[in-house]
Amino acid sequence: MQAYGIHQVDLAGIVPEKLAMNKEKFGVKNTYNTKDGDKIPEGEYDVVIEAVGLPQTQEAAIEASARGAQVLMLVLAVLTQSSK
Repeated sequence: MQAYGIHQVDLAGIVPEKLAMNKEKFGVKNTYNTKDGDKIPEGEYDVVIEAVGLPQTQEAAIEASARGAQVLMLVLAVLTQSSK
């Protein structure tokens, strides 16, 4: 990742095994288990990717971003029979 100018990746989630695996295999520096009450640092990040889509996780993503940062909110739409 450093070849792309990424110096540090931190990850928040709720599944301890997934957090540990990402730390071990992909070099994630810090992990935050928000289910256990870990607090994500506020105003810390230049790029934040939010992929859950809940209002509280979207708010946390904005709070974690530094001034002038980029916040990417991923939205996954589920198509129903009536929307096809």
